[in-house]
Amino acid sequence: KSQPLPEEELDEAPPEAIEGRTDAAPTRAWFPETFLFAPQGVTNDQGEASVSVPVPDRLTTWRVLGLAHDQQGRTAGSVHAFDGRLPLSVEAIVPAFLTAGDVVRLPVQVANTTGDAVDTTLEFGVVGAILLESPTRVVVPAGGSTTAWFTVQAEAAGQAEVSVRLESEAGRD
Repeated sequence: KSQPLPEEELDEAPPEAIEGRTDAAPTRAWFPETFLFAPQGVTNDQGEASVSVPVPDRLTTWRVLGLAHDQQGRTAGSVHAFDGRLPLSVEAIVPAFLTAGDVVRLPVQVANTTGDAVDTTLEFGVVGAILLESPTRVVVPAGGSTTAWFTVQAEAAGQAEVSVRLESEAGRD
């Protein structure tokens, strides 16, 4: 059985390494500045090497620098850039606190980084509050975003949890 990660290592661990994760859908949770340093990679006879790594959840453009040398000391290098972002993402904007009985209308932004419009279903989960109304379908334009609104009522003192999950047109989360 694996041991839980120390608190100071949680920000540097890939999401699948954090014990007890029960997310129904992937969430952004891993944010290191550098996610791969492999100084002793070896190529095949054609001079090719491959490394499979999980990409951190930072919404940024990553730069990969590859440097190599052969047995005669000749060197070569290359830089490649790629965007680290999900094709679809959802973000609910919730207040830090509410008073028991408060009714609030909250925005959910759904972003689409693909080249095609996406027709998707939103599923809301609320614990410690009452979900009064929520949209079920949204259409997000190619390379754009849309805002949907849902309404909750704070039930009583204590914490409340709101989750929003989206399902793509292909039926995959």
